[in-house]
Amino acid sequence: MDFLKLPEILNIPPKLYPFIFRFNDYSYFLLEGGRASGKTQSVARFLLYIMEMRRVRICCGREIQNSINESVKTVFLDLIDKYNLIYDTTRDSIAHRKTGSKIF
Repeated sequence: MDFLKLPEILNIPPKLYPFIFRFNDYSYFLLEGGRASGKTQSVARFLLYIMEMRRVRICCGREIQNSINESVKTVFLDLIDKYNLIYDTTRDSIAHRKTGSKIF
């Protein structure tokens, strides 16, 4: 799959390509790897990419999380800033200005 040119935001480890390229083939994915293996970054990048393309509502959860603020919100905000994406953020959600997509 090295021959494919992906958008910069989808620059993820090649071992996680099936998550993107076979996304519609499955209802559930299990991403395995140790700390700093790229799982959180890859999922965040893919979700932001999808939110740019169509209107979706995403419930973002992890094993231990009381709110989006206590979880991966910083990862999303850093990516939004890095790629100059058009999102509005509140304490409890992140919303795309054009598509109306929302992560809560």
